Amino acid sequence: MSHDGWVGTNDFGVVGVGSLTYRATNGIVGGQYCYYRYYATNEYGESWSDVNVFMPGKPVIYTLPPSQLMGTTAYLVGNLVSGVTATVSVYWGTADLGPTQSGWDGTYSFGNVSQGTRSLYRTGLTPDQTYCYRYYATNSFGESWGDAVTFVPPDLSWAPHPRIPAVEYTSPGTYSYKVPAGVTRVLAVAIGGGGAGGGTYGTTVYGNGGGGGGLRYSTNIVVKPKSVLTIFVGSGGVGSDYSGSAGGDSFIQCDGVDLLRAGGGGGGKWNETYGGGAGGGGTTLGGSVGGGNGGGGGSVYSYPGGGGGYYSGCGGGVDIFGEGFSGMGGSGSNPGTGGSGGLSGGSAGGAYGGGGGGSPTQYSGKGKAGAAGAVRILGWWSNDPATIEIR
Repeated sequence: MSHDGWVGTNDFGVVGVGSLTYRATNGIVGGQYCYYRYYATNEYGESWSDVNVFMPGKPVIYTLPPSQLMGTTAYLVGNLVSGVTATVSVYWGTADLGPTQSGWDGTYSFGNVSQGTRSLYRTGLTPDQTYCYRYYATNSFGESWGDAVTFVPPDLSWAPHPRIPAVEYTSPGTYSYKVPAGVTRVLAVAIGGGGAGGGTYGTTVYGNGGGGGGLRYSTNIVVKPKSVLTIFVGSGGVGSDYSGSAGGDSFIQCDGVDLLRAGGGGGGKWNETYGGGAGGGGTTLGGSVGGGNGGGGGSVYSYPGGGGGYYSGCGGGVDIFGEGFSGMGGSGSNPGTGGSGGLSGGSAGGAYGGGGGGSPTQYSGKGKAGAAGAVRILGWWSNDPATIEIR
């Protein structure tokens, strides 16, 4: 390596261990590759770093959808994807003013930053008000505007209407429900069917327990008044001489689009020395929160089924559907909630998504069935309660 021939150099002097940064301007040309190395020396010797290369140029920035959108707060997100470094700003208001720096309700500069994602936390937003924002980046080689992104913070201050009773479905099958007039949001919970336990045909290995169904719930499912919801309750898995079948998903749809879905539990394995499959986590839509996977079934030494889901590893209800204690969790030792799992005597899964127990009989025996899932609509919202149709 040589000290000669470089366009420029900078001496940091004597420094301790740590990162060093230098802003180079001499010899930097947009659209051309630039190369650099670091060099260090002391009384014990010297060292050169590997070569690094970059191509500076006009910045490119994207405006991304907001994250963690709540009633009065949101993160405004953008991503600088080209240009190495640039001065990045975000502009916002209640209407898109186009790629201009004037007239917006507010602006914020992140200063000169490197490529990557940036986000600005905004408070004091008005629910149901339309907002718009754009990201802007500039450096010595040019400037760039991101496309406009609009969003509407949801009104989370509404309360469930006290005179509309909860609606629940606990038998496998497909149902229809017409949203009452005036209702625009609902709170609901779904639990997938539990997986069946594994059988023991021709083997001394006890059948593994089935996984519990996933549990999902949402406090903010957006619906249209008088629209028809399709509710599907997943069945429990069916036991056999071999591996048990998986439980079915439970979900709520409108016009074929998922509003809430909880995955069914995996079936317990045949002739294998580890636990049954974990329940599927399922998707959760509508600005909601909810559970994760159901618990996996037990192992060859402990073969109860898993519980209905909340977090991965063991079942876990949220106590809004009367979920009960489960059988063993995914590790074969952690109990959970969200539907009782089958016991180690090879019993069927308990109510609402419990996984079936594996067969305890060597050479011949079917795994037990998983429990069916369930769906329950617990609350109805409206910003104009006088318009709600009481049934």
